Amino acid sequence: MGLQEALSDFGNALVAGAAALVILAWLWGRLGWVSGLVFLICFLGVIGSVVGLKFMAYGLRPPVDETSIFGLSQGAPSGHTALATIVYGGLAAILAVVDRRPRAWAAAGFCAAVIAAVAVTRVTLDRHTAGDVIAGFVVAGVGVGVFARAMAVQMRDRSAGAMAPFAAVLTLTVLLLMSGLRFNALALL
Repeated sequence: MGLQEALSDFGNALVAGAAALVILAWLWGRLGWVSGLVFLICFLGVIGSVVGLKFMAYGLRPPVDETSIFGLSQGAPSGHTALATIVYGGLAAILAVVDRRPRAWAAAGFCAAVIAAVAVTRVTLDRHTAGDVIAGFVVAGVGVGVFARAMAVQMRDRSAGAMAPFAAVLTLTVLLLMSGLRFNALALL
């Protein structure tokens, strides 16, 4: 597996799903069930939206190799980009809202870099067009925005360290990437 595939796989359903479970468990245990439930609803909402849009695009849009770079292909929106955005964007929101120390901001920046790397590699690997990737980012961006707002309201005048879920997510995703285990959602279509 090359570097591009490894970076792209941060958005793989197995890798991102496992990271989401770590985030959910930390939220539930550290900040309470409401935070965990909001994250879960946003995560499942993004998955449901992406699956529904993919079913529609599959029958209506041309294959990726017959689509312009900013057009939507039959794979739109990019599920890898959407999953990376809701999981690592959600983690960045936690870091920014819950833990205001400089290292938390650096970790949030790393999360943003992971999202960008997944998006770019989906296009450079010819799996999606830039339009597909942008669509995945927008769909998940709504979920991240809702989650971030809920976190800001809940954490008003409170602070708690949030580096533990970042370290756990980073460790888990690297181990899963090294294991070679992957989940192919296209096999379900």
